[in-house]
Amino acid sequence: NVTVEGDNNTIQDLTVEGNLTDNGQNNSVGDAVITSNSPGGSIIIEGTDASISNTQAENVTVNGSATITDSTVSNDGAGSITVTSSGSATVSGSSADSVSNEGTVTFSNSSADSVSGNGETNLGSNAVQTTGSDAVFNTVQGAVDASGDGDTVTVENGTYNENFVLTSRALTLKAADGANPTVNVGDTRNEIQADNVTIDGISVVFESQGIYVTNGNDNVTIQNSEFTLPAGVESTGDAIRYEGGTSDGEIRNNTFTGISTSTDGEFGNGIVLAGPDGFEVVGNTFENNSIGVNVGNNQNPDGLVIRDNTFTNQDDFGVALNHDDSASPNITVSGNNFNSSSVGILTLAGGNIDVSNNGFTGDSN
Repeated sequence: NVTVEGDNNTIQDLTVEGNLTDNGQNNSVGDAVITSNSPGGSIIIEGTDASISNTQAENVTVNGSATITDSTVSNDGAGSITVTSSGSATVSGSSADSVSNEGTVTFSNSSADSVSGNGETNLGSNAVQTTGSDAVFNTVQGAVDASGDGDTVTVENGTYNENFVLTSRALTLKAADGANPTVNVGDTRNEIQADNVTIDGISVVFESQGIYVTNGNDNVTIQNSEFTLPAGVESTGDAIRYEGGTSDGEIRNNTFTGISTSTDGEFGNGIVLAGPDGFEVVGNTFENNSIGVNVGNNQNPDGLVIRDNTFTNQDDFGVALNHDDSASPNITVSGNNFNSSSVGILTLAGGNIDVSNNGFTGDSN
């Protein structure tokens, strides 16, 4: 065992086969391994302003105050960070089997398989929770995997360098109140492979595809989100793509910016609806894309509504209708504002198409 009684000490590169007890102030533990020796394996913080970094321990008990950074607290699933009623801990870049909190704990970019107790638990950046679990996650996919049918996954501020895949169950994936998290998928994509899914308030940075809704998945809503490319990147892909065979989707109050390419005959798209049925595209903002809304012909798009959107400086088309018109579908394009887009509305197919009450300014036609 090691006991520290003084202040402003540093314990570095040490293996303790027992317990390490800190009774002082402003002491730090770094690059240490605290392991059991029948019993043992615990760091016990009795003092204040302790710092634990890059350390492995089986248990940490905080009766005073501590910051735990880039550390692992684990013991074959039974390791725990225990914060008593007089204690407070900030957990950053770390993982724990469990957290028992009767004091105050703040998580940032950290994970714990379970969190219990009557204390105050705060979520900082890169923290995700789901109603289907009492755990804290530092990835969106981790929370999605732990969720059940009908659960809500809440994402705090931060940039999540990953892609998520939602499968086989209804789910709401949303930003925490006041948060604007970003999922940076790189050259991969987020996928929705389930019915009755809502994405709400999640910014997506992508190179090829932002969100892909697979064939046959219905009632998928994407709203209050932002879609952009990385700086200096061009794309011939799509921010959102609903594959043919989907129905009753809603795309509302999103922003699509800079999704374009300088390659002749190629297009970057805000939204691609490969064969929409009963879709609503409402209240979105499109700026500096190749095409804002691109409607394909994989199935009859009966009941498609494109309404109250703003299209500014689309390189090619604001709305392109190239749908399956074999069943004379009902399509409404109404109340939109087209500003300085090469072509506001391009219609390459027929049906009962209502184009009304749209505004065209600048060079739009």
